[in-house]
Order: sequence, then structure tokens, then C-alpha cells
Amino acid sequence: MTGNIPDWVKDLLDDEDQFWISIYPSYSFDERVLHWSGSLHRRMRWQEESGYDPYAIYSKAWHMQAKVTISLSVTHLFR
Repeated sequence: MTGNIPDWVKDLLDDEDQFWISIYPSYSFDERVLHWSGSLHRRMRWQEESGYDPYAIYSKAWHMQAKVTISLSVTHLFR
């Protein structure tokens, strides 16, 4: 299946991996707050502009995934 992924998609995935491995860990707490608040704001706007509930992105499953896969420090942003 990976042979069917176009090169431009592989490049995007590599860039995302690079962000989480090299760039995000170097962010200060304030930079992480800016990253998450901006990202969540954009997602809420996209939801609403698409006619969906903007708060639907906040589920218990989403929070658990964020805690496990992104960074344990994110939990401090949701207390």
C-alpha cells in the first residue's frame, strides 16, 4: 500500500514527522500555547464554516489521543 502513496504526500508526512520530532519539542510553554490555541481555533472555524458543530472536535477520545500521541505537556493546557 505504501507504494501507492504519491511522493508529494510522503513529503508532507515527512515534514509533519520532522515538526513533531525536532521543532515542537524545542518550543517553550508559551509557544506551545500559541500552537495549540491557533490550531484549535482554525479547526473550530472549519467545522462551523462547513455547517458542523464547532465543539464536536472536543471529545474524550480526542483528548486521550492528544495526551498520548502529541505530548504529555499538552495536558497542562486543558486543566
